[in-house]
Formats: sequence, structure tokens, C-alpha cells
Amino acid sequence: MNKREKVSVEILDFISPDANRKSLFITGIPYMAEEELIELLHSSFSKYGLLYGTQVFPYTPRLQPPSPTLKDGQGASNQTGYYAFVNFYLAMSARRAKDDLNGKVNFKGTECKITFAKRKKEATEKKTLHFSKCQEVANKFLGFNGWSVSLKCVS
Repeated sequence: MNKREKVSVEILDFISPDANRKSLFITGIPYMAEEELIELLHSSFSKYGLLYGTQVFPYTPRLQPPSPTLKDGQGASNQTGYYAFVNFYLAMSARRAKDDLNGKVNFKGTECKITFAKRKKEATEKKTLHFSKCQEVANKFLGFNGWSVSLKCVS
């Protein structure tokens, strides 16, 4: 007896991936060198699909006033860290990364939380991809190893 496998298909448009389900929001990232963090994010998430981009932002929690029951200086924290957005070309890739990594991503011993990013408002105008991004997508998904801007005759 043949078992039928469920196959998911997603059409990739050569436009900027602005949909909510293509972007992940990562919080609870501890402080480290920004270049190191970008490399860690890329290595952790790129195995799930081609990344459109990664954005990293510093975060400083609000200072809590010291509690009267705590000794001087205890309770007040100005520990900095980061939050990040990881953008995929395909929603399936983002879903797979979120499902596989949520609760398992640790940077310097700190567990990070992963959710889908929520845009305040959807982009009304679709932005076509820059040539270099089109080339990156074609190389990954179509198996090309480079494009040319002119036609070449091969004899």
C-alpha cells in the first residue's frame, strides 16, 4: 500500500518578502559583539531556508527602582541585550525555523524566544528585488551558478 505524503508548495515571487509570516522576532538575546550575533543568527536560521536579511537592535530594559527590602543596589538592572528580526523568502522556511528552534535557541547560555513578527501595517506597494537578491534567489532555488546581463552565443 502506498502512503501519500502531504506536500506543501509555496510560490516564490521575486519581490521583497514583507509578509508577516516570513519574518521572525527573536527576543531575550544577551549582550555580545553585534558581528558575532549576526553570524550566530545566520548560522542558526539559514539551514531552514534562504534568508532575505537579519536586523539586530540593542535593548536596554527599564531600570526598576531598588526594593526597600533589598540591600543597596540590588534589584536595579541595566543589563543590555538585543532583539532581532530574521526575514526569510518563504513562509514555510520561517514556520519550520520557528517550530524547530523555539525553546532551543541559546546564545551564551540564555534561552531566546521566537515569535512571528507583526507589522503595524501591511505594505501596500510590492517592491521588486534588487538584481543581486534576484541572483541569490535564482542560485538557491533554480540551481543557477550565476547570471549574465547579456546574451552569449555558444557554438
